[in-house]
Amino acid sequence: MSLAYQIGDSLPRLERGPIQADMLTRYAQISGDFNPIHLDEKAANAAGLNGVIAHGMLSMAYAGSMLTQAFGDAGELVDFTVRFRGMVHLGDLVTCEGTVTNIVASDDGKIATIAVSVKTNHQDIAIKGTANVRLKEDVAR
Repeated sequence: MSLAYQIGDSLPRLERGPIQADMLTRYAQISGDFNPIHLDEKAANAAGLNGVIAHGMLSMAYAGSMLTQAFGDAGELVDFTVRFRGMVHLGDLVTCEGTVTNIVASDDGKIATIAVSVKTNHQDIAIKGTANVRLKEDVAR
């Protein structure tokens, strides 16, 4: 598989879900984030939410997986910044997308800038952000 990317190219999408309660329980155990809005329907409703919501960092982790799958060992994630824009609910499917917006030369190779988003199956944007990936091999053209 060729990993040659140029400005404007889309990364392969990554889809996950549907989001289930046991996934959130496992993520809470791994991350240490036991905020009840992610685990308990009554607590989420009391906080003004329409049910349990997924951890924002879980959506970010999915986006990170998309980057890792797109670049593999040929890329090194050097910066990843997101804004949490919306919520992911139980039962939602999420789609991670990335587009190469810039490629610049640096002292130690090329740096690709990727616009990243995670959307639900309802087209709600959960996160938007930017990642910078140092390309270890010639995967930019």
